[in-house]
Amino acid sequence: MSKLVVEEDFRSIVLEALGKEGKSISALTKELEKRGYRLHRLIVTGYLRALTDMNQVKETEVPPSKLYVPLQNRDDDIYSLARATAIDTSDDPDLRTLQILYALLRRPVQESELARAGVEVIKGKREEKHVMESIHQSMPKRLRTRFSVSEDSYVPDEPLSTEEYIRCLEHMVLSLTRSRHLVLNTKQSHLL
Repeated sequence: MSKLVVEEDFRSIVLEALGKEGKSISALTKELEKRGYRLHRLIVTGYLRALTDMNQVKETEVPPSKLYVPLQNRDDDIYSLARATAIDTSDDPDLRTLQILYALLRRPVQESELARAGVEVIKGKREEKHVMESIHQSMPKRLRTRFSVSEDSYVPDEPLSTEEYIRCLEHMVLSLTRSRHLVLNTKQSHLL
């Protein structure tokens, strides 16, 4: 009998089971079975394809099978973490990504940063060049060298509410610490 996969953060378990070198579907299925997760091969295949679509796993052809290798950059920077949070917390991830980055960085977000975060359609207003020049002058030298005044920068039409911002921060912290399985998802604490 298999464990219920909803009891723990199954994504973390799969990524850990894949290791740094990755595994084939059959090798991963065997590894998960050793850990107490007895799942059909097709379920593991579907889950790996979903992780591939979410850019958390890379699929590599190694005839006669495919090798799935975890991508280490998912949680490495603020841009990918903001994007993952936006996808999980909003129906409009492009807008939410801009909102999160704007709130965290406390400045307009440059077009190259939005591209790095995976934003396809920028849903915000372009900041005026003279405003960006003023912001650029007030930046510490370490930031000034990284950002070009000539590049377009954007601010969201509607910033995150305090409640949404807290929810996004919670999501990011739980993701970074791989602690989502510790969170109680219901408010009911006892049966009626």
